[in-house]
Amino acid sequence: MNKKVYKNIVLVVVMIGVVAIGGYFIFSQKLVTPIRTQPKQTTQEINTLNWKTYRNEKYGFEIKYPKNLEPLEQDHTRSRDKNSISLLYFYPESKLNFLYSVCFAPVNRKELSCEAELYIAPSYNVAPQNLLHDFLNADTFLGLPRISEEKSFRPVFDGIDGEYIPVTYTLLGGDSVYLDNAFAANDSWLYLLVGERQTETEAPGQTFLEMIRSFNFFK
Repeated sequence: MNKKVYKNIVLVVVMIGVVAIGGYFIFSQKLVTPIRTQPKQTTQEINTLNWKTYRNEKYGFEIKYPKNLEPLEQDHTRSRDKNSISLLYFYPESKLNFLYSVCFAPVNRKELSCEAELYIAPSYNVAPQNLLHDFLNADTFLGLPRISEEKSFRPVFDGIDGEYIPVTYTLLGGDSVYLDNAFAANDSWLYLLVGERQTETEAPGQTFLEMIRSFNFFK
């Protein structure tokens, strides 16, 4: 065997070895490299089987609420003593003519607070024009500034498409509070459910959503 043939054989063997070693290295890397997956976003489910039901015969609806809350009702069509305290919690100074309100307050509360509050008012479809402007103004909602980046959410009240408008206001200490407002009109009435949260990113809360889903009209 001449030297040229021998060198060629050696070169081929070396090349085969390099390819084999490289292929093994790449294959082993594929085996040990972890596969990166996007974390699944999970929504905390709430068991509503033990929820209670609030029913209002006058305005023809019912809604479920957590058992650790109790409904505090107030009929705003009745005259009150000048020293009596209004139970309007989230919108005590609104120009909208609230006829009835229900504050869903913690049972073991030390002072008045509402986890959610339901307002009944004349439908904005039949309200005076100035009230309509105050209610559906492009920059504010019932006098409070709307959140600039509103979440894409369309509430449905017992088959009736509603509207969702989050707003914010600032406490005396400088902290911001956010309110979720979901409302729909049925016949001559407007039904507005309001809930409070501490951060902008969590809207709307699961309890708030379940209360909307439980809404039922029976008139």
